[in-house]
Amino acid sequence: MNTQSIQSEAFRRAALKSESYRIIGLLCVLCAVFVFAIARDLAAGEFRLLVTQTLFFSFAVAGEALVLVIVKRAVRLGRDVHPAVWVLNVLMESLFPTLGLLLLIESQYIDPYRSLVAPVVLVYLLFIILSTLRLSPMLSLLTGVFSALGYLAVTLYTFAQYANPDAGTVVFPSVLYFFYAGLILAGGIIAAAVAGQIRSHVLAALREADLQRELERVNHDLDVARSIQQGLLPACSPKLGNFELAGWN
Repeated sequence: MNTQSIQSEAFRRAALKSESYRIIGLLCVLCAVFVFAIARDLAAGEFRLLVTQTLFFSFAVAGEALVLVIVKRAVRLGRDVHPAVWVLNVLMESLFPTLGLLLLIESQYIDPYRSLVAPVVLVYLLFIILSTLRLSPMLSLLTGVFSALGYLAVTLYTFAQYANPDAGTVVFPSVLYFFYAGLILAGGIIAAAVAGQIRSHVLAALREADLQRELERVNHDLDVARSIQQGLLPACSPKLGNFELAGWN
C-alpha cells in the first residue's frame, strides 16, 4: 500500500486498519465458500476433489492469515508494510478465483466452456471490489490486471485441452470469453478510480481533523495567555487621593 508520498501517520494507520478489515471479510468469504464446496463434494461423492479443494482453501486461508498478522504487527509497532508484500498479496489473491475456476473445469460438473461464463466468474469482481479497501488505486488496478490475465490463462488452457467451442459443442462464440476478460479488466480500472476517490476523501477528512486540532490548540494557548495577562492586572482601579486613574489593555 503506497503511502510513502503522504506524510501522515493518521492516514497510514487508517489504511492499515482498512486492510485488516478487508482481509477479515475475505477470510469469512473463503470459509463460507469452503463449507459450501465440502457439502457439494460430499453429496456428489467426489472425495478426490474434496481433498484437492481442501488443500486449495487451506493455502488461501493460510496466506491471508499471514498477511493479516503482518498488518496487525505493523499497526501495533507503528510501521508500514513493505510494498513487495502488497504486490505479492495481490498476485496471490488473484490466483484464488483462477484456481477455483480451473478446479471447476477439471471437475467436469458442467461443460468446460460453460464454466468460463458461469456465475463463479463473478468471484473475480468480488476480489476487485474488496481491493478498494486498500485505499490504493495502483493495487486495485493490479488486481484487475492479474485477474484478467488469470481468466485468459484458464480460457487458453480450456481451448487447448478441450474441443473447440466453435465446433458446435457450446453455444458461445470464442470472442465472448475475451469479452469477459475485458470486463474483469474494466472492473479493475473502475475499482482503481473508486479507490482514488475514497483515498482523497479520507485524506481530506484527516486534514480537516488536523486543522481542527491545531485551531483548538491555538485557542487553548490564547486562553492561557489571556488568563495570565488578566492575573497581572489589578481587579479594580487603585485609590490615590484626589487622582482619578483609568487603565486599558
